[in-house]
Amino acid sequence: MGWPALTRAAPRGVATARAEAVRLAKRVRALNDNLVANQAQLQSLIEESKAAPLLEKIGIGPLVAAVVYAAWTTAAAVHRRPGTVTTRRRRVHALPSRGLGR
Repeated sequence: MGWPALTRAAPRGVATARAEAVRLAKRVRALNDNLVANQAQLQSLIEESKAAPLLEKIGIGPLVAAVVYAAWTTAAAVHRRPGTVTTRRRRVHALPSRGLGR
């Protein structure tokens, strides 16, 4: 089922709907082009990072590798942050010695 023929006698609603459909289709194409470019850039960045070996694993693409890498580097930063104590199982924030119900 296609669009009805657009004539001078076509209702204004049909012409408006057609114009909106064309506008949205152009927008979808532009967003798809942006997505392809972003994916290529992400792939390139991950290949240059320490997370590159993750791309060799089945089921791990550039996006998952980027998320894992970001979580790993953030965890390392938290681990080194002053005021935290690291145990074998979890990181515990050190509490101040005063002002805790005394």
